[in-house]
Amino acid sequence: MTFFQIAASSKKSPVSLAALTPYDEQLLAKGAFKLPEPFMVKVVKGTKFYDLLGLSDPFNMVISGRFLDVIASHGLTGWETYPLEIENSKEEYHGFIIKGRSGPLQRPPRPGFLTGMRFDVSSWDGSDFFYPQDTFQPMVSEKAKEVLTKAKLTNIVLVDAETVEWYSS
Repeated sequence: MTFFQIAASSKKSPVSLAALTPYDEQLLAKGAFKLPEPFMVKVVKGTKFYDLLGLSDPFNMVISGRFLDVIASHGLTGWETYPLEIENSKEEYHGFIIKGRSGPLQRPPRPGFLTGMRFDVSSWDGSDFFYPQDTFQPMVSEKAKEVLTKAKLTNIVLVDAETVEWYSS
């Protein structure tokens, strides 16, 4: 079984959004933070509204209406959205929360760099979007990768989890 890390790419001048209300970025990423509705954000840099954007923190993603239509119509699992409004914009975007989970990543006995994000597949809940336990490394299933790639959604990087280089502390 193949899994992929998903992230926003570094396309030319992507919009970056910042919240107008304080929030806990890690709790929000895990869906455990109660937000005002709609969650108000503003553009802080960039000019291009791609299908996948980031908030101005390292954990949270924002998706276009098109992205939402694609994942919903293909029955992809392990996610939910929340209402989002962009100040002075009519663009349709949604906050994106990854709800799926797997067990922890396999770590070496000592801290260091390694290649490949692996976990016990029997610990995975089967969701198409998921976080390995105790991480904020968003992962997708092979089915999700195929759907996202075929739809040609913009500003998305999908990297085979076996090739990801990371530091284990």
